[in-house]
Amino acid sequence: MKISKYAALIKKTRFAIVAHMPDGIYLGTGASIYKAEGIPDMSGREQIGAVLDIEPKKLKKIKIEERRSLEKSNIWGLNLEDTPAASEQDAERLETVAVIDGDCWAALAYDAGKMLFFDESLLSPLADRLNNEDRKPYIRYAVRYRSDGSRYIVIKDGLETLGAILPVKVLTAGYIDKLWEFCNMCENQFRREDLEQPALEITENIQEEIEENNE
Repeated sequence: MKISKYAALIKKTRFAIVAHMPDGIYLGTGASIYKAEGIPDMSGREQIGAVLDIEPKKLKKIKIEERRSLEKSNIWGLNLEDTPAASEQDAERLETVAVIDGDCWAALAYDAGKMLFFDESLLSPLADRLNNEDRKPYIRYAVRYRSDGSRYIVIKDGLETLGAILPVKVLTAGYIDKLWEFCNMCENQFRREDLEQPALEITENIQEEIEENNE
């Protein structure tokens, strides 16, 4: 886990979660939680600030909640066990993202076409694993359910659960209308360029012949 990326997130949200487990700690933002590998257990505002390398003035602006848990099946209401949950569904990370008012929302597809969106910046503390070329083939996403039926996303490296992220609702009728309009414009432009391509190739060939003759 990249401590600097996590620290940047909680400076922005001004909220931090520290979950103490028998075998280590989990760190969260309120919208996400991560397995904090390689980070020593820490308790109290002063110690937490020192480990996360956050200046005292900035630390004062961050609300910190600590809690102890014995089971990974219930860390701040989320199941972060490595064993797949009974209702767990595999999800596919889509290449296309939604950019709305400058904010980037990543998308997952699961359960025959259903979608979930989430804040892509919340993946940054896991960058060491997600961007590791040796681990990329083993990184996967899954959707789990809380007892109230709400959904959340877990990120896994093979069988190991690295963390969880809460989804966000970003779609609106207005955004869908703009998306359809943009899609139609892209399709028309694609067809236009496809028709123009032969003429462009002919022009390029003529230009090459002229240059060869001049030589």
